[in-house]
Amino acid sequence: MCPFGTDNAHYKNTYLYNITELLAIVSRLNGTLIIDDGLIKSKTSKFKIQYCNAELYPVIDFNLDTDYVTIDSKELSNALLKTVYACSNDTGVLSGVYFNNDNVVATDGNRLVINKINDIGINTIMPKAFCEEVIRLFTDDIALIRVLNNKILISNDKIALMGNIIAGNYPKYEQLLPKDFKYEVKFKKSIFLESLNTLMPLFNDRFMICQLDINGCLVKMQGDNGNATGETELLFEESNIGEQLSICFNAHFLMDMLKNYDEDITMQFNSSLSPTVFTDKNGRYSLIMPIKK
Repeated sequence: MCPFGTDNAHYKNTYLYNITELLAIVSRLNGTLIIDDGLIKSKTSKFKIQYCNAELYPVIDFNLDTDYVTIDSKELSNALLKTVYACSNDTGVLSGVYFNNDNVVATDGNRLVINKINDIGINTIMPKAFCEEVIRLFTDDIALIRVLNNKILISNDKIALMGNIIAGNYPKYEQLLPKDFKYEVKFKKSIFLESLNTLMPLFNDRFMICQLDINGCLVKMQGDNGNATGETELLFEESNIGEQLSICFNAHFLMDMLKNYDEDITMQFNSSLSPTVFTDKNGRYSLIMPIKK
């Protein structure tokens, strides 16, 4: 790969191959491989594949002397991992993760996730696919982040990853955050997750409603896929709900949230159809819209 801003003349004897095609071939060969001028040899086997000369590869014009911010790679990857799942699968600003100073934000219109990060002083929207590559590639050391025009570059001593940022104005998500709540319950993630896993065979793309019938600390969790129904009971640790109350959620939204939370979780809401907020002791914040059954 050509380094950013490097003269391509240095790469006249370097060749670019289709990585999918190359991997499919070499993964089936054993022993020493010789790859030269499109020819791949190994013992009694040989292949000829198309390539292009690296001097034709476009130079990426990105000034490494521009201002940058530093961040711990593990902190960056962890924040993205616990946020990116809430991005929309459509196009537009909701298909990316929004860096808003010390907030890392994602929403698909039905749920909103906010995670905290050390303030790196950037306000930009990173595409979902780009974030997933950051999670995969940047696991240790310090990362440098540069934003220039419509591009973002994240690099360390070993690798550099560049992509386009998403242009547009992210929704004013702060205005969506409820300030006061009528109901509050606290529960253990492991207990809730065990009950949800028990009913998971009932939830799919068509039938995803998980109903919680709450009476004080006693909770009956129910699922129905049209062919089968199921229910299981669990106990909240604390609850100020004195009357029978039912609230329904997308089961997969609950599962995504729980996988990224610590053990002690607080759930707050005002009614069966009002935005419901889940938080943990590390300041993770998820807002999930209930479903009308």
